[in-house]
Amino acid sequence: NGTIGAYTTSGAVVNASLVSGLQAPVGIAVSGSNIYVTDEYNGTIGAYTTSGAVVNASLVSGLSGPFGIAVSGSNIYVAELYSGTIGAYTTSGAVVNASLVSGLQAPVGIAVSGSNIYVTDYANGTIGAYTTSGAVVNANLVSGLRSPLGIAVSGSNIYVTDLRNGTIGAYTTSGAVVNASL
Repeated sequence: NGTIGAYTTSGAVVNASLVSGLQAPVGIAVSGSNIYVTDEYNGTIGAYTTSGAVVNASLVSGLSGPFGIAVSGSNIYVAELYSGTIGAYTTSGAVVNASLVSGLQAPVGIAVSGSNIYVTDYANGTIGAYTTSGAVVNANLVSGLRSPLGIAVSGSNIYVTDLRNGTIGAYTTSGAVVNASL
């Protein structure tokens, strides 16, 4: 319904419509007291406070299907589904590099850990690793996934949802299988 809701970690509703009026909100990241949201159909990244106030609904605009989003320090990294790119922007909306990584088929999920970016490529069934400056670490760090979507990194492990398999897999940041089906 085009909204972002807020809930406690036990599932209680804080505000089911914290942010509303979005077309297709698909990616969300929190940094400090700000929430950054990708709106796929509008081609924007919006910034809001954690209390729901609009900072800038079109902080970054003109994107080609912004999907996954991650914030690290003062930078925002976004997976652009339709252009097959990863873009980098500042949290104030300035372009760092709109095509930091290119040549992906369908990047949807993105996570940042240290100086590396991890990206799920839905069409290729892979997780790729790149530096935050855009260099390829390993474009096929993990392969053979059916339809990887969401991704998170904790310590030296990567966790990824595989939609068609209905699983969550765990892999090391060097690409080794920890458990392909948690």
